[in-house]
Amino acid sequence: NNPPKAELYITGSDQVFNPNRQTHKKQAYFLDFTPIQTPKISYAASFGTDHIEEKYKAEIAGYLRKFDSLSVRENIGIKLISKLTGQEASETLDPTLLLDADSWAQVERPYKGLPQGYVLYYRLLGVGDDVAAIVAEKLKLPLVMITDSPQNKVGADFVIRDAGPGEFLWLYDNAEFIITNSFHGVAFSLIFNKQFLSCDKQKSTQIRALNLLEQLDLRSKIIFSDTLLEMENTINYDSVNISLKKIREKSNEFLLKWIN
Repeated sequence: NNPPKAELYITGSDQVFNPNRQTHKKQAYFLDFTPIQTPKISYAASFGTDHIEEKYKAEIAGYLRKFDSLSVRENIGIKLISKLTGQEASETLDPTLLLDADSWAQVERPYKGLPQGYVLYYRLLGVGDDVAAIVAEKLKLPLVMITDSPQNKVGADFVIRDAGPGEFLWLYDNAEFIITNSFHGVAFSLIFNKQFLSCDKQKSTQIRALNLLEQLDLRSKIIFSDTLLEMENTINYDSVNISLKKIREKSNEFLLKWIN
């Protein structure tokens, strides 16, 4: 009823287009409160799913048609928008990836009491516990786990439950190897040019990471089991960073076009 006054409204990123949110949340994330005459766009928006139930299609299509321009984080989002509205959408990077490692390092805060070399396990779900333990054993390094779980079934040497954003970045920047089941866990592994593995049991929950890694020719860095098949295939970040730079430039162009 009383929206902030602006010359441009942007929604994004993450799962702002998730069709399963409650109606009032959908209206907010789809910017349905903004004045009709003011431009609004989405940046790197994600549906968080590869399909939309029939009962939500008309509602979601109605929101999408009100945007002046749409950009999404995954290729599947482009297809969903096309099916729902016939509109074309752009594919853009998650905003975390618009900044390089030097930019993120400026807000790091050291987490004290850890050894100089360690394997970092950023754990959102239980998938990856066995892989993390195996990698730490193979590399002969202590295992540091970031988690909100009260348990330590992994047998991690250090369990961190109180890392803020600055500490999180420092833990990533100083890790020797990273195991994660988080999209942003993958994103920051790429930003800091780390050797890593992403673990999950279902492809449906890793659509976002899978899409990103396929663009960078790193599909093999996602495994869909608790069994570690191989980890000797190291990432050549010279080629990865070249590819990432091209996608970053394209994403910046989309944003700057509308901001300017």
